Amino acid sequence: RGGDGEAIRDAGPAAYTTDPSANEGIAAMIRSRPLHLLLLLAVAWQSCCLCSTSKMIITGEGSLLAEYDMVEVEMSLSVEVHDAHQIMGRDTIPVDTEDSATLAYSGIAQLTDDLIDALEDEAMVPPENITTSSVEVWPIEEYYDGSYVHMGYGASTDIVLNVVASTCSTCRNESSDLSISQIYSVASSLEDANHEVRIYGFYPYVSSELKKHYDLQL
Repeated sequence: RGGDGEAIRDAGPAAYTTDPSANEGIAAMIRSRPLHLLLLLAVAWQSCCLCSTSKMIITGEGSLLAEYDMVEVEMSLSVEVHDAHQIMGRDTIPVDTEDSATLAYSGIAQLTDDLIDALEDEAMVPPENITTSSVEVWPIEEYYDGSYVHMGYGASTDIVLNVVASTCSTCRNESSDLSISQIYSVASSLEDANHEVRIYGFYPYVSSELKKHYDLQL
């Protein structure tokens, strides 16, 4: 504190002086600042509360052991048609030159029809669950006495089945009677020396209908 008439100096933004009217203005300014700060804080808190309560996002994660209800079965069909040959000593002499390529193509078409009919009638596979593919025809050649000899033509195609799994406990009873052994039985009944029906792939999976059921459980 200084002497009479000497101002009190302060490092702050406002300082009291010996002038009473000036001191009253400074005091009013100091009193108004906390109120202004409180008003700003109140507005900010209200805005924050409105933002936080406008939307709620809940995330979660779950898992369960799913039983497959369908099996994709892949089958390969092939037919071979050989030109007639006669073996005389070490020589292979063509005797007949039939159009074996045409016979091979018609033969694979007939084998495909026979298989589909048997799958529908004996194995009870719905026709909409049977998918066929294009036919491939190729020459049959055998290496003999230093060169390749044309022997005929072969043709092949693939069939894909989507069947109900026999072990599925949640499937319809009338559809779950099909077993893989029945498909094998149908396939083997159509085979002979020149016709082959081969099963080469089994792929279990969960159908879209059963996935919806599992989604509800989760």
